[in-house]
Amino acid sequence: MSSASPNMNKRYSLRDQPLRGKTTTMNHLRLRRLMEHNSRLRDNLQRPRIRTSEASLSSIIEYCKTTQDPLIPSLWGKLEDPYALPNQNQCCCAPPYEATTDDNDTYIYAILPLYPL
Repeated sequence: MSSASPNMNKRYSLRDQPLRGKTTTMNHLRLRRLMEHNSRLRDNLQRPRIRTSEASLSSIIEYCKTTQDPLIPSLWGKLEDPYALPNQNQCCCAPPYEATTDDNDTYIYAILPLYPL
């Protein structure tokens, strides 16, 4: 035990000596960072606050009144579908044709265009 006690005294005696320059600068950097972080937190605490429900209530009501929902046609009415084909008077299944006869009484069928030219 007598041999271990001088080593223990040396370890503790090193702590009593003044700290080296490198460790003091690291400690100062840590302290400065903590102080800056603390000041930022204090600034955040002093910022004016309101409840989320109060802040968003008016914007939610305004959005619901002005935005039309196509999934609720009973409330907003049927909206026009921008992807639907335009309304046509002619049938799109088979094109209409016109039958005429020539001099030999042979019928000639002409396919008319779907859309007016």
